[in-house]
Amino acid sequence: MRLPFTSPQPHFVIVGLGNPGREYDGTRHNAGFMVVDQLANHAGVTFKRRRFHAHVADIHLHDKRILLMKPRTYVNLSGRAISGAIAKLGLPLDRLLVVLDDANLPLGQIRLRSSGSHGGHNGLRSINERLGQQAFPRLRLGINWPKDDDLVSFVLSKFHSEETAEVQNMLKIATCCIETFVRDGLNTAMTNFNS
Repeated sequence: MRLPFTSPQPHFVIVGLGNPGREYDGTRHNAGFMVVDQLANHAGVTFKRRRFHAHVADIHLHDKRILLMKPRTYVNLSGRAISGAIAKLGLPLDRLLVVLDDANLPLGQIRLRSSGSHGGHNGLRSINERLGQQAFPRLRLGINWPKDDDLVSFVLSKFHSEETAEVQNMLKIATCCIETFVRDGLNTAMTNFNS
């Protein structure tokens, strides 16, 4: 078992977006939470501490110190938690990775980018506004919004049982992508995982 980090400065901060509270467990908007939960589970740690308006956990990945974050601010105010953490830690934005759902990607597809607009995602909009820029890596997870459904209702709905296998596969691919991002860098991860 590894001891907690003695230094407050991680090599990377990986933030999963989602809404806190059991009523949101398993919802499409919590896909980011699901990925960081999986990273924590693989490392044998849990989100027991609170810091930066978030539940946090420390892991080691490829000999790097990683701070995992699940903001407690709800998706639409995610920028509050993330901007506070980045300011306090003094971390460059290329060492931040935000993991979030993307209603416009097919279920199971992931897309890693170095920067970009919010694309209608209010959590990403909040982060862009609080950081004052868009130049930070983000990993989007496809949740396949049927355009005839109300978007808010859709993202707050749970994945259907028949989607379980595809969702689990997407989470597995996303965690592999993050491991590659940490070990080999953003460009290699984008080359290997963007379809």
